[in-house]
Amino acid sequence: MSDNKEFKIAKIVNDFTFFINAGEKDGIEPGDEFEILQSRKTEIKDPDTGEVLGSYNAEKGHIFAKQVFDKYSVCKTKTYTDDSRKPIMPAFEFLAERSKPVVRYEKLEVNMDEITGGTETEPVKVGDVIKKI
Repeated sequence: MSDNKEFKIAKIVNDFTFFINAGEKDGIEPGDEFEILQSRKTEIKDPDTGEVLGSYNAEKGHIFAKQVFDKYSVCKTKTYTDDSRKPIMPAFEFLAERSKPVVRYEKLEVNMDEITGGTETEPVKVGDVIKKI
C-alpha cells in the first residue's frame, strides 16, 4: 500500500472513536497512525507581492487503528493519563497512592449531528480525508 493513499472517515461513534474505509486489504495494521485533514485548503500568499506561494490542508487531529478488519478499521484518538484526581491537601496523599491513574482518550471536535452511538478548523465529519503517516 502507498503511504500517500487517502482514505476517509466512514462513521463517527463519538469524539474519540471513528471508523475508516480502509482495512487489511489496504495494508492497514493495528497501531497505524492517521492524520485527519481539513477539506478546505488554506492558500498562502506572499504579504509583499500577493503571489500565491502554495496551499495546505490544516490538520484536525490524529487517530490510531485499534481494530482492523478486511475493508474497514476502528480508530481511536491518543490516550493520556488524567491525574486530576490528586488530593489538594498533602494530608490526603495516601488516597492518591491507592487510586489508579485514569487513562482517557483525547477528544476531537466533531460534527455532533454525525455522532451515532469553536476552533479555526472545521469539526471532524464523515467523509473527511485521512492519510496514513
